[in-house]
Amino acid sequence: MRVSTIARPRAAGKAALIAATLVASVATSVAPASAADSPMSAESASYVAWLAAQQSTEADEIARQFKELSPQNQQKFLGYLNDSAIAKAMADAATEAAPASKVELAGGDVTLEAETGAKQTAAPSQGELSAAGTAGDWQCWSHRSQKVFGIKVTTYKLDQWYRASSSKVTKVYNVAARIKNWNPGVIIDNQPEEQWISKAGNALAYVTWNGKITVSGLTVQVDKRQHVRCDETGFRYDYLKNA
Repeated sequence: MRVSTIARPRAAGKAALIAATLVASVATSVAPASAADSPMSAESASYVAWLAAQQSTEADEIARQFKELSPQNQQKFLGYLNDSAIAKAMADAATEAAPASKVELAGGDVTLEAETGAKQTAAPSQGELSAAGTAGDWQCWSHRSQKVFGIKVTTYKLDQWYRASSSKVTKVYNVAARIKNWNPGVIIDNQPEEQWISKAGNALAYVTWNGKITVSGLTVQVDKRQHVRCDETGFRYDYLKNA
């Protein structure tokens, strides 16, 4: 059974227009503000308006965090979203980041983080948690996040659920791929997820992400393949690489 739970921001049709506005605005020279409570710039206000149009509590939280940045960092934040060199570096680093690692770019302003893990959800009969290496139901995950000034701009999530005996995976239940994206210049979707049991008795899950990044008026197709491998002891391995 395959379950797709893709989270797509609403008002996608406005994204290209707002992204173009942000690119044009950030491309001009703006003097740094001297105080955090200075009036919000036009491009910052446009980004906050775009977030509000998503009608999402998560987008509202992103807007709150963004507005807490100083005017200078708000401008830098938007600049990073539309910087082709940063976009490429983020894509490359996200592919190479090892599990539980943190990669820093732009002097630490931009970070890429990987979170992986697993937990047992129930033992077969009693419904109690059981120790690793014993029979039970499991949830296992691979999450990759891209942050600017600590704000999660994009998060790729791949989770799978399965059952294992004390020595191998005996049944796969489902797999879910989810994307959280708060960059107006990026559109990301995914192909149907895949899940099966390997010959070694591991639970394997895969998803292919299809992304279109618009930077400085140029749109580039960026596709990536995400994978997570788990067994009767929990998480074993994951990757996010160019498709």
